[in-house]
Amino acid sequence: MTGAAARQPLAAAAGTSAGRPVTHQMARRPSLLHNRGFFRLWLTQTASLVGTWLTFVAINVVMLRTTGSATMVALAGIVQMLPTVLVGPFLGGLADRFGGQTLLYSCNLFRAAMLVVLAVSPTPGMILVVAFLAGIGHALFFPALNAVLPRLVGGRDAAVSANTWLSLSQTACSVVGPAVGGLVVVSPGGPAACFALDALSYIAAAVAIATLPRAPAGTQAVGAGMAAPGSAKPGRALPTLRDLWHASDVGLLVGWRFIRRSLPISALLALAAPLLFAEGGVRAVQVVFAQRALGYTAFGYGLFVAVQGLGAFLGGAIARRAALRWRGLRAVALAAVAMSACVLALGVAPGHLAMPLLFGVALSWSAAVVLESAALQRAVPDEVRGRVAGVYGALVWASSMVGMAVTGRVADVAGARAAVATSGVVGGGGAALALGWYWWRTRRSRASNGT
Repeated sequence: MTGAAARQPLAAAAGTSAGRPVTHQMARRPSLLHNRGFFRLWLTQTASLVGTWLTFVAINVVMLRTTGSATMVALAGIVQMLPTVLVGPFLGGLADRFGGQTLLYSCNLFRAAMLVVLAVSPTPGMILVVAFLAGIGHALFFPALNAVLPRLVGGRDAAVSANTWLSLSQTACSVVGPAVGGLVVVSPGGPAACFALDALSYIAAAVAIATLPRAPAGTQAVGAGMAAPGSAKPGRALPTLRDLWHASDVGLLVGWRFIRRSLPISALLALAAPLLFAEGGVRAVQVVFAQRALGYTAFGYGLFVAVQGLGAFLGGAIARRAALRWRGLRAVALAAVAMSACVLALGVAPGHLAMPLLFGVALSWSAAVVLESAALQRAVPDEVRGRVAGVYGALVWASSMVGMAVTGRVADVAGARAAVATSGVVGGGGAALALGWYWWRTRRSRASNGT
């Protein structure tokens, strides 16, 4: 539940591949680790994810210590996510057509440089600047990663398994990373040590990506058949500004039109928006809630976030199996309602129940994300997946940013508990409205068809 740990709505969900059941070859997940290129990528990405959580804990602790404002803590998260919302839709077309290996290690080196700056000068103003710039690298990295994986591991089916390994690393790191971050923050090195360690992890990842085998000249990423005028010429390492313009135009139009004309995807978007509002709200005031409402130290805050990571790990594991049988909007709605109820209870329950309730929030949140990803994957054709993902992701993350802004302000005015409870009310109410709208549209459609 951190903006740094990218949520990819259309990333391959474990257990399916474009709606097809798992094949025997896909089930052999350990064999991927014998692929040296993928193993290097997976290992360094795992280290980088631990570093990302160190930075997440350090930024929140520094912002609260130096400003004392929940709004400023929320603002740090908002500016990091802002590039994903602003440029995410423009990158969907590029992700469908460019391999992006050069883009991958360039993004890692860029983010490493930003963190070195932050390690030298960890002030609130510098944190906001670096968070925004690092967010640009984050927004560029994951579409390129999705384009590189099928070529690196030998096809789309293998890429599904590769995404599963990366997802498992992400959830495992969400347990280990915050706890380590809490320890490092209270060490003599302080927050600066967290930033420096994260920078080293990005450098290691960049070196690993730079040594990966390159695609033959003229090789394009999956979805290249949809290339628009102005697409990159074979062999060009990075797209030009003209490429970006054409890709953004096609990506926005194709992605938005597909979402608007598909009732199931529109309904998922309507359900995901309040869910992301609640998630963003909890994340924005988490450090304030832990230290002021519960009286935790910086290390206690790290453990608090680690419990959340454990819930996300188990929720994802359960939902990956359930996604093969529980399909459609109802399964996502059930997880969304459960999450909203846990968020509301977290805001009003006694302090000794905070850890179990946060565990429940993360478990139901992770289950909702996996079930949503599976539903989207079944509904979106391969050739427009990147375009739809870019627009869809930007819209749901915009909702998360609104949630962060609102709850940050509520926390400063009425306290952290009131802010968390507000997130739960909005999440649950929004989910109920989304389900009502979907029911009404379905009935009207059936009536017009005479069924």
